[in-house]
Amino acid sequence: MKKTKILIAEDNYVITERLQEMLIDMGYDVVATTDSGRQAVKEAENHNPDLILMDIVLKGDIDGIEAAGEIRSRLKIPIIFITGYVDDKKLNRAKIVEPYGYLIKPIEEENLKSTIEIALYKSSIENKLRVSEGIYKLLVKNAPDIMYMVNKNDKVLFVNKLLTDIFNKKPEEIIDKSIFDLFPPEIAEEYSKNIKEVIQTGETRMLKTKLTVGKKETVVSVQLNPIRDDVNKIIAVMGVKGSMQAEGQIEKLLQEKEMLLQAIQHHMKNNFQSIIGVLNKQPGNISNTDVSDKVKECVNRITAVALIHSQLYKSSDIAHIDMKDLVKELSQNLVEQYHSDKTKLSYSVDVDDLRLPVDISTPCVLILNELIINVLKHAFIDRKTGNMNISVTGLKSSEIVLTVSDDGIGMPKEFDISKSKTMGYQLIKSLSEIQLKGSLSIDSSGKGTMVTVKFKK
Repeated sequence: MKKTKILIAEDNYVITERLQEMLIDMGYDVVATTDSGRQAVKEAENHNPDLILMDIVLKGDIDGIEAAGEIRSRLKIPIIFITGYVDDKKLNRAKIVEPYGYLIKPIEEENLKSTIEIALYKSSIENKLRVSEGIYKLLVKNAPDIMYMVNKNDKVLFVNKLLTDIFNKKPEEIIDKSIFDLFPPEIAEEYSKNIKEVIQTGETRMLKTKLTVGKKETVVSVQLNPIRDDVNKIIAVMGVKGSMQAEGQIEKLLQEKEMLLQAIQHHMKNNFQSIIGVLNKQPGNISNTDVSDKVKECVNRITAVALIHSQLYKSSDIAHIDMKDLVKELSQNLVEQYHSDKTKLSYSVDVDDLRLPVDISTPCVLILNELIINVLKHAFIDRKTGNMNISVTGLKSSEIVLTVSDDGIGMPKEFDISKSKTMGYQLIKSLSEIQLKGSLSIDSSGKGTMVTVKFKK
């Protein structure tokens, strides 16, 4: 089996050596190491690795962020940033490069493994989708079919070549125009009525209309399909009319795309189960309680991600996750594992009907995983009763809000998450502020603790 190739760009020799040793033990192939930003670009071009571990601070005339930007623009190689402390200016620069993850120094082995595997999986999905979507767009643009998209205000958002030829107009002469500017009033009125019904009901409709091609008037049947955004809201309607041959080509392409993604998800699901199975056997063989707990935490992080892929595999929508079902299942699993019989626990889960993209739902689930475990392990020590509330809201808002609160013993007054050295808190802060580009707040001024994460949709 071909090994995954990894390039290390790190200015600290000791950290480089340790990283190389861990990666080799994990079965990866370290193709090169460097402490220079400029050399990192050259090594990436020479070796074309599957993934790069890139320190933000590197030697030479360009730092890790600039090097990452050059590599991503030329080679599309996934990059994970390595950092200790980073100021706001560097953080904002790093976000623009769109890294696939962050590793906080000192780097722990279990965190390194899970971060790499998640980044590689995300990259593989993006690569397959990039190819598939490129083919799909090419087919749509040049297909021998009438294809167009209209929004709820009757404005044309997209037309393909065949339709521009029929109207004998350039695309820019049609796009952003109202259908009332393109069709006779009676036809435009009928179109507008049907478009609004599709948007309101979410149901596909067939519409027969007249078109003039040259000097000949002809009746055509157009299928109006709802187009949804990332939160499953209908924002436009796609009209399609064409030959059975072209319809068959598009349908086949979509089926192949879905089958490909489901095959990848099935493969990842099996891998997750194998990793979890191996790790679950370890705590019994480890006498050190601290090490045993860390293995258990690692298992739960992987299990949280595995829940996402389990939902994807069962869902007809392979790009979005139903957060309500996912958070309920995650909460139930963690309560069963961590809840102590010494405390009578009541907990509630309040989640809006949200369907979030995979690259958003994954960090959300990992954050909730850490927060719920923290409550169950630490909030109710020596307490007979305890209440925990978990919520995810944002259906009718421009931002998503994750909240985990409890009425437990609260946080120490001197607690500062930015100075915490535990991997759980580092992961929460990194995912909230860097990956989701949001805000993190902790309120322990009253009874218990409330942790809130907010980010834009």
